[in-house]
Amino acid sequence: MMKRDSIPGERKPKPASEDELSLIAKLHPYVRQSGDDMRGAWFLKSRVLLDYLLVGIGSGNGIFTVGGKTFPVGKWDLIWIPPSTPHEMRGSSSSMRCSYIHFDLLYKPGLGSWDACIPGGTNDLRRFRKLAQTRATGTVPDTWEGKLALSNAPEAMALLRATCAEHAREAYGFNLAVSGMLTQLLALLLRGLSSRTEKARKLTRKAAESLSEGACNCGQSIGEMAAKSALSKSHFRRLYKKAYGLSPREAALKARMRHACELLVYSGLNISEVAERLGYSNPHNFSRAFAKEIGLAPGAYKAAEN
Repeated sequence: MMKRDSIPGERKPKPASEDELSLIAKLHPYVRQSGDDMRGAWFLKSRVLLDYLLVGIGSGNGIFTVGGKTFPVGKWDLIWIPPSTPHEMRGSSSSMRCSYIHFDLLYKPGLGSWDACIPGGTNDLRRFRKLAQTRATGTVPDTWEGKLALSNAPEAMALLRATCAEHAREAYGFNLAVSGMLTQLLALLLRGLSSRTEKARKLTRKAAESLSEGACNCGQSIGEMAAKSALSKSHFRRLYKKAYGLSPREAALKARMRHACELLVYSGLNISEVAERLGYSNPHNFSRAFAKEIGLAPGAYKAAEN
């Protein structure tokens, strides 16, 4: 390779991993369809898809089969299903919160306008192979299949739900933000499957689960979470920041605002009711906090839903 002259002011870039570089070079993500709902006991017969599917279990239990392997699923589990992979899904509990996105990793312009909702029992899509999503060969996600052994499942689940909410808000509009969230979600999955911060995440996972559910807004303090992890507050904060890249207090605020987004999109509550549900003393304090974190006033965010 010919050596080039240095560009004026050039600095050596922070090195990226080979896995990250392969994704950056190849990915063109696109969310095709999404959903986030509570459902009763349910069953979807074996089928194959033309695109990727990521399913997250927020509550409840079930049995899934992906690529011939059957396994139980429950709270905090995320399941990755590549194109053309046979899968069957059953929710066996009386209720289950299920979040999911159908998506392309390598979006093909001109082949994007088709419905991802393929019914159970559909196992032969060979006549539609021109519409099938190209698998991201040569990248780490091409090796993923079934239940992902994530060390950061609460964080990934929260972003999956936020992606669903943003997609519902922008369902007939501009989806660049949703594609960006999908890229961020892929980075979280890549990080969660790495063992670099496994010890820190193992020690703080219960706290991360509580923060993702908004427990810190319901009377449980950071000190109490640290005590439950048998850590001092300062050590707990350091480990949490190492594992998740932000402080417990920042994580609590982000979880609160993600929940606000979900309520504004899905619940039908007005802004005052959302503020009350989240424990704010008045809607003005809520609106100020929401705008600072999300970049839009709650009213503007809610209006964009339609």
